[in-house]
Amino acid sequence: MRQRRILWQSLVVLFLLILGGGVMVTLSGLRSSPKGDEEQVWRPVVQVRSLEPDHHPRRILSHGSLQPRQILPLRSTMAGIIDAQTPRWSSGDRVAAGQELIHIDAPEIDAALALATAELQRLQAETARLQTQRSSDQELLSIEQHLLDISQQRLADDLQAAEQGSLSGRQLQQQQEHALQAERSVRQRQQALAMAEAQLAMLRAQNDAAQARLEEAQRQHQRLRLRAPFAGVIRQAPFAIGQMVNPGDVVLEISDAAPREVHLSVDQHSWWAFLGAEVEAAWEATEVRFLPAGGDAISALTGRLLRQEAVVERGQRLIQVVARLDEDAPSTLRLPDGSFGRIELLGSSHYGFRLPYAAVSNGQVWVVDDTDTVAPRSLQGLQRLDADYWLLPAEDGGFSSGERLVLRPTPDLVPGLQVIVQEADAKDQQP
Repeated sequence: MRQRRILWQSLVVLFLLILGGGVMVTLSGLRSSPKGDEEQVWRPVVQVRSLEPDHHPRRILSHGSLQPRQILPLRSTMAGIIDAQTPRWSSGDRVAAGQELIHIDAPEIDAALALATAELQRLQAETARLQTQRSSDQELLSIEQHLLDISQQRLADDLQAAEQGSLSGRQLQQQQEHALQAERSVRQRQQALAMAEAQLAMLRAQNDAAQARLEEAQRQHQRLRLRAPFAGVIRQAPFAIGQMVNPGDVVLEISDAAPREVHLSVDQHSWWAFLGAEVEAAWEATEVRFLPAGGDAISALTGRLLRQEAVVERGQRLIQVVARLDEDAPSTLRLPDGSFGRIELLGSSHYGFRLPYAAVSNGQVWVVDDTDTVAPRSLQGLQRLDADYWLLPAEDGGFSSGERLVLRPTPDLVPGLQVIVQEADAKDQQP
């Protein structure tokens, strides 16, 4: 028992000696020179970029879809059965302006057209017969009028001869009867011509009415043939051959081929910052580039801003913007409607310093001088360049060429703090 107590006392003494030695070593370290402490002061690592003024275009990056300029539904104006596609086509096929696409079978329309055609032909034949008869009567009237003139001249001569006693009364009477007969023939011919003129006038009115009925029947018949109103692409056809359609039914949809449009949504703040103060000039100067999904820069399509539409999402404050692609871009013809892609709006260039969005906080940035010491700097005249960068116009004097900007300031930066400088790599230098 006594030996065990001595053993525990020895262990306690040994522990106290070891603890005392550790305390002495610690105190010895704390008494080291102040110069050594200064050499061990913590310095944060910051990424910097040397600023140089340059020409920078305003830019907005977004995504959108390729859409036709207009989509027109072709509706049936007649009731009937679709009996033909002329020629055979399917959704996605291109068609020419005026090309017949669908024929609707309507027997009553065909019968009305045949009846109107036959009626007009009958009236035209009757009119031609009367015109021929009138021409013949006019020629006979001319002859009979000439004979009447001769008879009247002879009668006048015979009257003079009878007065002189050289002509008998019987001969004079015969001549008078010839003159009266010639006069009756002329009068009858004139009455026939007047009747013919009245009949022709009536036939002309009937011809006009029959022509109007035929034209209406032709229009009705033409409505059975649906044609492409413009060169475009067939989008969809809800009906097939053999199906019944009624007036107003959408038989197919067609979209125009070119020029086509791209639709994109843009944040309102970014949009008005992109346009700047000179809205009209910025609108005219903006170039639109559409890069289809999976495509490369070579396949990019270009165009111009077309219109700005209403806010489409009030919660997100988005604006719908529409641009029209160049009509002569051949690759647009190979992309189907609805193709999705990246859209880039490039505005006019401005000369100044481009500052990353993350480097600016409440109009203030941090710069590093030649001694690797940081200092804050307030800036005036900042302009939104795009979603990633601010633009500080060079004439505002906020920076000098070659000054180093802290790209991602941290909360522990304080004025006068020395830092470890790390130059940003190429990925951080570019937008």
